[in-house]
Amino acid sequence: MPQLVLYENSLDIRIEEGTVKTGSFIVSNSAKVRMKGVIYSTGKLVTLHMDKFVGTECEITYSVNAKGMEYGESHTGYIYIISDCGEYSIPFSITAIQAKCDSSIGPIRDLFHFANLAKTNWNEAVALFSSNTFPSVLIKNDKKNLVAYMQLLDSPVKDVALEEFLVLIHKKKRASFYTTQNSIDITPEIGSFREKITVTKDTWGYLEISLRTDAPFVSFSKDRITSEDFVNGTAQVDVIFNISDKMTGDHYAGIYLESPFKTIEIPVVCRCKAAFEDRRIRMLNLKKYEVKLVEIYISFRCGKINNVTFITEAQKLCESILLLIDRYTADYIVEQKQLNYLEEERTKYELFKCYIGIVGGRFKDDTQTYAMLVAKKAVFEKTNPTFYGTVLYLEA
Repeated sequence: MPQLVLYENSLDIRIEEGTVKTGSFIVSNSAKVRMKGVIYSTGKLVTLHMDKFVGTECEITYSVNAKGMEYGESHTGYIYIISDCGEYSIPFSITAIQAKCDSSIGPIRDLFHFANLAKTNWNEAVALFSSNTFPSVLIKNDKKNLVAYMQLLDSPVKDVALEEFLVLIHKKKRASFYTTQNSIDITPEIGSFREKITVTKDTWGYLEISLRTDAPFVSFSKDRITSEDFVNGTAQVDVIFNISDKMTGDHYAGIYLESPFKTIEIPVVCRCKAAFEDRRIRMLNLKKYEVKLVEIYISFRCGKINNVTFITEAQKLCESILLLIDRYTADYIVEQKQLNYLEEERTKYELFKCYIGIVGGRFKDDTQTYAMLVAKKAVFEKTNPTFYGTVLYLEA
């Protein structure tokens, strides 16, 4: 009579706690003939995938469920085979080993290892924290931590959830920040310029800082700072000041750096009064000279003053206007729009100087200014019809 042949006389099964594992063994007979039989096991941890078999060589598959086992726990039992080639019993031993999660720094077996992973590779720790294996492997039966974990997992920002979880289980202190810049006191020019604020993070972990201001002339290069912005513990953000020529006097603002648990206020004083008031006075003088020049011209054309008085007064006013324009552009940083305006004003009063020269009886081609303006006639024809017409009038 053929005898049963088994390639494994016993099963020594080592399985991670809280997991399910599958295995198999081969049943055959000494005569290599067709056989049939039934199979069953003791206990509830081993589940056979079949209860009978037929064939000359059969593979018996089974599952081991260790979801109720804890690290170090063990169970024993038998798998019984009854066939037309004889009977056999296979003893088995099941031992629960410590569950782990694989990572770039090695196996993660507990929350201490997990904290080391978060410190080394935050993004990988976030992915593990959000996985299905995290609670079963690393939290297990700790009800307090499990409840906190499930609540934090609902957070839309998993980085924040992980930071709060690590703080809760006392594996790190909460990430915070500070800046050595306590205030900003500036005396600016008109236009846009930037000041840098350096923010220092006091420990590893996730940190998100929102930036806001209560002043319309202040903005930022970015509206928030996150952990990814920090290099060697520091991050920088540009504060952008947009200063207009209408701003006079001292202007105050607040810059606020805010995290869920901390707010830093940086007061700002923008002292515009002295510089802007001087500009305003110069531009006001320019308008006064222009009004005076128009009044003198009207008096001359109406016959109220003679040629000599007109030439003397008008020449003096034109020189004052041109000198004021030259000094203004030399003393201040002028935006392009205002610079274009001042250049037009300069050309206008250089043309008027030529007119004064003609009224005075001097030959127009003797003046360097007139020659320069005539040379620009072709440009004026395309860009400024008023100046072009004025040159034609002076040439007539």
